[in-house]
Amino acid sequence: MEFSARLKEWRAHRRMSQTMLAGEAGISARHLSFLETGRSHPTRGMVLRLAEHLAMPLAERNALLASAGFAPHRGNREPRDIGDLADPVRTALDLILQRHMPFPAVVMNAAYDYVTSNAAYQAMAGILGVTLGPDVNLLRFLADPAVMHGMLVDGETIVAALLARARSEAWLQGPQSRLSQILREIESQPGFPLAAADAPENRPGPVVEIRFRIADAETGWITTISTFGSPADAYVEGLFIEQFFPADEETAAMFTGG
Repeated sequence: MEFSARLKEWRAHRRMSQTMLAGEAGISARHLSFLETGRSHPTRGMVLRLAEHLAMPLAERNALLASAGFAPHRGNREPRDIGDLADPVRTALDLILQRHMPFPAVVMNAAYDYVTSNAAYQAMAGILGVTLGPDVNLLRFLADPAVMHGMLVDGETIVAALLARARSEAWLQGPQSRLSQILREIESQPGFPLAAADAPENRPGPVVEIRFRIADAETGWITTISTFGSPADAYVEGLFIEQFFPADEETAAMFTGG
C-alpha cells in the first residue's frame, strides 16, 4: 500500500479529521491533504511525527516508513522461534514462565500465535489433546465451535470475553493487522454465535473465570496478562505472557499435588 493510502486509512481508523490530525502534528490541513493525495512527499521526520499522533504500534510505523521509501525506525525482524529473540528478552520470558510454576503460563505474539510456555501449560495442553507449535493460533483454537462447546465450560461466555479483548487490541494494532484479519475470519464463519458479542449487553465483567474440562474434572482459572513496558523491537512489542491462577482449591490441588 502506498504511503498516501496507508496514512489516510490510519487517520480514518483513528476517527480523526484532517484538521484534527494536522493540528496535533503541527502542520496545516492543506499540507496533510497533499500528503494523503500524493501531491506532497513526506520527510522521514514527518512520517514519524504523524505515526506518533496516530498512536501506531512499532510494526505499523515501520510499514508507514517503508511505504514512504524510508528504512525502519526500529527493529522489525520477525524471529523464527523463541531462540531468535535477543538474550535479555528470552531470559526475561524464561524467568517469568519458570517462576510461575507449578501453574500454567504461555507466551503469545500480537496475533495470539503460540510462542512458548512453561511445563505446566504444556502438560495441561497435552491432557486436553492440544498439540502446541508455532502454527497454532490460540484465538482461532478457542473460538472453534467444537472447542467452545466441548473443552470449555460455558464456552460462549469465555470466548465472548476473549473476543472483546482481542477487538480492543486489534483496534490499537490497525485495520490491516493480522489480528484484525483473524477476527474477521472467525466472525464470518456461517452461524458463528458470537458475531455480535461486542454489543454492550454482552460485554464481560472485569474478571472472567475460565473453566476447562480436564479428564473427568473441571478446572477453574483466572488469568493475568504481562507485556514489555518499553520494547525497542516491533516483534517484542506484541509479545504477551498469560499466567493462569487457580480459581478454586480443587484446581490448585491438581497442579500442586495437594
